[in-house]
Amino acid sequence: INKTERIPKPTTYIRKVRSFTLKGEKHIVNSWKGMLLKICEIMYEYHPHEFRKVLNLRGIKRPYFTTNPNELRDPTQINKTNIYVETWLNANAIVRLSKKVINLFGYKEDDLIIETE
Repeated sequence: INKTERIPKPTTYIRKVRSFTLKGEKHIVNSWKGMLLKICEIMYEYHPHEFRKVLNLRGIKRPYFTTNPNELRDPTQINKTNIYVETWLNANAIVRLSKKVINLFGYKEDDLIIETE
């Protein structure tokens, strides 16, 4: 194998998301993007004074969260905040980012249970 060649990871989340459970509380969602936004809203609700920590989460080329929507390819504003999240992400990337977000606020990855169709 050529060292510059990347071996594709198996896609785990190819199905449609139906709901997620965070710390025992179930939330119905219609899309992966909707799940990410709801997780952000929950974290803001539970940790309003610390929520700006999400601004430190960055991808390789651009931030995942910013107050400047022009820095993102598909920015979506998080309710009740002036912070935008990148939603131009596939399902696997959304799951990874969702886990990073909850980790920031002291939750474990297995506190998030995702139900797919």
